[in-house]
Amino acid sequence: MTSNLESIIHNLKRLGLQIDNGREPRSFALLRAILKRSSNGRTMLTFNQIYKAFLAEIPSKKFSKPWVHKLLQELIDQGFVTIENPNAYRKNYLVNVNTIMTALGELREKAIDKVEQEFKRLEEEYRALKSIDVEHTAKELVRALGGGEQQLISGSIRGAKELHRIVAATIYSKARKGDVIRASMLRMTPFGSGVYERTNRIFELVESGVVVKYLLNLKIIREDMLQIDSMRKQLDDTFAKTQEYVRHMPNFDVRFFSEEEFNFEFISLNMSFIVFVLSQSPVLGAWMIYDFNVDLINNAIRSFDEIWESAISITDIELQEVLAEKGAS
Repeated sequence: MTSNLESIIHNLKRLGLQIDNGREPRSFALLRAILKRSSNGRTMLTFNQIYKAFLAEIPSKKFSKPWVHKLLQELIDQGFVTIENPNAYRKNYLVNVNTIMTALGELREKAIDKVEQEFKRLEEEYRALKSIDVEHTAKELVRALGGGEQQLISGSIRGAKELHRIVAATIYSKARKGDVIRASMLRMTPFGSGVYERTNRIFELVESGVVVKYLLNLKIIREDMLQIDSMRKQLDDTFAKTQEYVRHMPNFDVRFFSEEEFNFEFISLNMSFIVFVLSQSPVLGAWMIYDFNVDLINNAIRSFDEIWESAISITDIELQEVLAEKGAS
């Protein structure tokens, strides 16, 4: 019973009623007094009857008629109490489950309107935050502070969220028709969350004309896939959808390789920008422009392209083969 009462109080608070956990509101005491006096929910009561019932409900306190009338009027305004004939000199009042349900329904609609307005405000704030170009803002701030024109050339990455943010801001948002995105993924486990949304983002880039090449290590990806049982349905859908995209989009392919000596894990935009994943647990990485380390980037891209030529396209392999103990070679 206590648990049920706590649940009721929780819902009433959500509806906007001011309720102190340690003390019952006087309005509730008045409602209870009326309900007890008209136990069948059909009996209309005069104010004098309500007043006497309220005093009997809280005998330790003395309340004046004007004070109780004001409290009753608040319940009327909220819809908990109805009046049989509002224009009559001697009014009769009624409270039952129907009046209470109607009042709670109106409170709920008001609460929903309030939440929807707040949700709309938060959505606008979210879009505004997402639209901030932190690279441009950083450059402009440095210039405004007297640091002159400076270019970002490299930086470190900590955590999967920051990794995805950097990739989205510096690669996905800057890729245009004819650009080439190369992505090499050795492990899936650290990046399982949000994979469906990121896959859809890749599809959007492909449809805009960006060339996308995804290279996956067959052996390691298989190990990770077998560990992520909770993602199996999502994995099946994504795999099938990706196969369909590759068959119809000549500028997109996902390929599997088995060479163990290729250990680069990165995503790059042309030869201009690259993000390396250096560690999966915890997720650590580094990003850099081409001029920061020409030899490193050239070596990573060259190795990627060599492996790419002999790798197996996703259209030539089924998910069951990827998950099998022995993959295709």
